[in-house]
Amino acid sequence: MRYYRNRFPYSNGYHRHHHHHRHQWTGPILVAVLIGVVLAFIAMPATVFYAIGDFLGMWTDKGDTVGSDNLIHGIDVSRYQGEINWQQVANENVISFAYIKATEGSDLTDSRFADNFKGAREVGLRVGAYHFLSDKSNMRDQFENYRRHVPKSKLDLLPMVDVEESGVGRWSAAQIQDSLAVFCQLVKDHYGKLPIIYTYSNFYNNYLYEHFHNYYLFIANYNHYPNIKGAGQHNIWQKSERGRINGIHGYVDLDVLSNGTTLDDIAL
Repeated sequence: MRYYRNRFPYSNGYHRHHHHHRHQWTGPILVAVLIGVVLAFIAMPATVFYAIGDFLGMWTDKGDTVGSDNLIHGIDVSRYQGEINWQQVANENVISFAYIKATEGSDLTDSRFADNFKGAREVGLRVGAYHFLSDKSNMRDQFENYRRHVPKSKLDLLPMVDVEESGVGRWSAAQIQDSLAVFCQLVKDHYGKLPIIYTYSNFYNNYLYEHFHNYYLFIANYNHYPNIKGAGQHNIWQKSERGRINGIHGYVDLDVLSNGTTLDDIAL
């Protein structure tokens, strides 16, 4: 909100004429203000940054919609979507499942996980929870972080592990493969089934394809249908990161089950 000074601040009804002089300190103050604005932008929390980007994007880009095909569609969300009106999402009658970010590394929990998990299940969506793999801590500690927050009894879909460059970029290919295999085995020991693995097409082709082709795969590719090496087949395709769904402010990831895969296939 902008506050404007009263043009006539004096009660006697007369205007006082001011002679405006340029003060010597005006320049330094303007420089200081500009520096402050730049520093504030740099320090801006990611959630605010994305919110501003999404707000501006609303005026220039309508985003992607689910469409009217007969495929099974879902979304995956995290705190970056802010507060979600899950009833509105369900009322669209186009979304059947949701994967919700639960944890990251050994000590981070998504601040919206509990609300999103509860809200999505209450409106009848099939719900899964995912862990973002990090190269900053060991696999047992990361799994324990996930296990503490994701109750087996309330999980509809397979646990999901998100492995990508931004999380494990400091590891070699062998370290990525070994660590991911350990995490997946810990999931199977506790939840009874191996997790579904989420990654990008290029990352899978460069690091995973020879070792994880027997897993259920959740592959992101925004330009075209996923093309992955080896014998593996993707089961869920994340086809857009700029989706629009009623009940969600800004963009959301849009996912679709591949032909031949059902929700029962990836059910826990």
